[in-house]
Amino acid sequence: MRWFLLLVLLPGLALAGVAKHVKHKHWTNDYDRHFRKYTKHYFGPHFDWHWFKAQGIAESGLRPNANSPAGARGLMQILPSTFEEIKEKNPHFTNIEDPRWNIAAGIFYDRM
Repeated sequence: MRWFLLLVLLPGLALAGVAKHVKHKHWTNDYDRHFRKYTKHYFGPHFDWHWFKAQGIAESGLRPNANSPAGARGLMQILPSTFEEIKEKNPHFTNIEDPRWNIAAGIFYDRM
């Protein structure tokens, strides 16, 4: 019974930590509308978009011009080859450098 209780409570406790960190004034909220929109679109209205913002923080520090040594680019650190695969299913994702499309592609790819 204790293990069951822990399994039920642990995700909520983890989310509380993520949301607190993501909402810290250190991080910009410039991209929040994109995180909200594409989380809702690909995961539904009840999924917390803060998880994806936390991913963006971990991947790039929310820097839209971030480039990794491996060639990953943007807020969500997507490889250009992966972005091209995503664009095959979403031709309106026009530019890996655009924060909107980088976030949308990252969330879409997480869904896949």
